[in-house]
Amino acid sequence: MYQLFSFPLSQHSRRVISLLEEVGIPYENHNINLMANEHMSESYLKINPNHKVPTFIDGDVKIHESNAILRYLCIKHQLFDWYPNNTKTVANVEQWLDWNQCQLSPLVVDIVLNRMILGAKGDQNVAIQAEKNIQLLFTIMEEHLEAGRYLPESIQLLQICLSPLISFN
Repeated sequence: MYQLFSFPLSQHSRRVISLLEEVGIPYENHNINLMANEHMSESYLKINPNHKVPTFIDGDVKIHESNAILRYLCIKHQLFDWYPNNTKTVANVEQWLDWNQCQLSPLVVDIVLNRMILGAKGDQNVAIQAEKNIQLLFTIMEEHLEAGRYLPESIQLLQICLSPLISFN
């Protein structure tokens, strides 16, 4: 059975759990309490040297990045409704997965960290700037969607990746 090491507030963990649950793939979840610094423990370091969640284990395969886990599951289980198998659609999906990871995700982290986790101790100027910048990204995404440039085959995996980010915004 697959082993998943995750934390419920982790947007990246929620992506993987969403896919596993949605398509009914059995797995055993191990909650790594980031608030109690369990990810910094010596025992977790042996599982993931990056001290991050999620970590996914399938026998001798160990994957530390959420998008890589999603791709692995989709390919292994032939979930072509979730992750396409033609070059043009893969390029579109990969572009938006990277945009999500590199553009949107850091801004969400700045907001969540400084507003929700650190609260009064957080840097409110960082959160305010991130909120301004995230609006620009939402405009990019909305314009792309309004132009009808999304391909139907790509939307399910992208929704799983975007939903945890947008749910905190």
